[in-house]
Amino acid sequence: VVVGEAPASFRAFSQEMMLRIKQEALTAEFKAKVQEERKKTAEKQQPLDPENKAKKVQDALKRKAEFERRKREAETRGEPFDEKEDDEEEVKDVELEDVPQ
Repeated sequence: VVVGEAPASFRAFSQEMMLRIKQEALTAEFKAKVQEERKKTAEKQQPLDPENKAKKVQDALKRKAEFERRKREAETRGEPFDEKEDDEEEVKDVELEDVPQ
């Protein structure tokens, strides 16, 4: 065991090695985070599978039919129809191209 300060070249070398190790760890962490974000983005952009899409369209058509039925009933009774904006928005969400034929 030597007492005293280490030579400047050894200190510089040690400091470079520590910085390199820290940088590699941070780079690996960053790459993992970016990969996870890309995976989440890909899952969001992935189209619905046919079963879920068909079910969603079917539910929307049911809501639209219920909305129209309530509207007709109110008109038959001569009452003003209380249109809820939520129902109307949901009905507008159904795209005709999504409807199975």
